[in-house]
Amino acid sequence: ILMLGVSLGITLLGARRIIRPVILLTHRAQAIAGGDMKTPIQVNDGGEVGILGKSLDEMRQRLQEAWDKLTKYNEELEEKVRQRSKELAELQIKSELEQLKAQFISQISHELRTPLGFIKGYATTLLRLDISPDEETRREFLNVIYEESEKLEALVEDLLDASRLRSGTFTLRKGEVVLEELIQKVLAKAQTRSQNYSFVLETATPMPILWADASRLEQVFNNLFDNALKYSSGGKVTLSAQMEDEQVHLAVSDQGEGIPAEELSAIFQPFYQVQTPAGKKIRGSGLGLTICKGIVEAHGGRIWAESSPGKGSSFHFTLPLFWKR
Repeated sequence: ILMLGVSLGITLLGARRIIRPVILLTHRAQAIAGGDMKTPIQVNDGGEVGILGKSLDEMRQRLQEAWDKLTKYNEELEEKVRQRSKELAELQIKSELEQLKAQFISQISHELRTPLGFIKGYATTLLRLDISPDEETRREFLNVIYEESEKLEALVEDLLDASRLRSGTFTLRKGEVVLEELIQKVLAKAQTRSQNYSFVLETATPMPILWADASRLEQVFNNLFDNALKYSSGGKVTLSAQMEDEQVHLAVSDQGEGIPAEELSAIFQPFYQVQTPAGKKIRGSGLGLTICKGIVEAHGGRIWAESSPGKGSSFHFTLPLFWKR
């Protein structure tokens, strides 16, 4: 029995010496599978288990070297992708700038050519020595020249305003503005432009006195009214006004063709013009809404558009009620 016990003890001790390295190797193999390839494998055994441990450690080292190379290659590839993306973005920006320049030249050339053509044509007629127009005809020709000159002046002012907005030199001349009086003034002026439209004011509350630039606010209303006339063929144009918290909310709505939803985010960009369903060419520099946005935001407000094709459009803007001078 004693001999049996001694033999059993020696067997268990030997088994533990074999099992312990095997367990260690198992844990390290699991760690490698989990991504830990930096911790070395050390097995103090000179037998087959030790050889197995050494082989496993060599495999770990090779895996680590391969992983390091792969990581470095991946980083280099990501850097190349970033660099290429940057180059493509720069090319796209340049392309868009060139396209914008071409669009600008085409748009402005067209807008300049029309009034200049009228001015040149009527002036040439008046300067001819072989005809003698009567006083009424002469005054009619001079009125056309004057009106077309005003269009040229307005176009130049739009270009200057767009340039000031872009360069950050756009300024306001603020003073007390009786909003109700300003609204009545712009509505009366708008009504004289076309007899096919009725301009209506909708408001349920007295209008406030603002600290603002009256001429610039009038410019916003005029641009929005012009936009309504361009994109509709008649009907009612409504100017609504209401108080909301510490601001006044104004909106100009028409009964025109409307604006597709995908174009609403672009209409305030310089030179952008909505494509009409009938493909009708709309005159204008494409700067009116851009200038409206700049003026409203310079007053601390915001502007946006809502529209449904076939149901007309509404241009909303807010002006804060503050008296800081």
